[in-house]
Amino acid sequence: MSENGYGKKTVIKEYKVQKRGDSGINTAKVTTKIGQLMVAEGGHASI
Repeated sequence: MSENGYGKKTVIKEYKVQKRGDSGINTAKVTTKIGQLMVAEGGHASI
């Protein structure tokens, strides 16, 4: 959820597994319209 009320739920399985040294995953594009990311929840995924 962003500070301006935008957001969506994404199943953790939709994210790719990364190895050490990868650049990370962009979940939300921060713009003036969207605002800063305010809430994010995560959990432990067993592989």
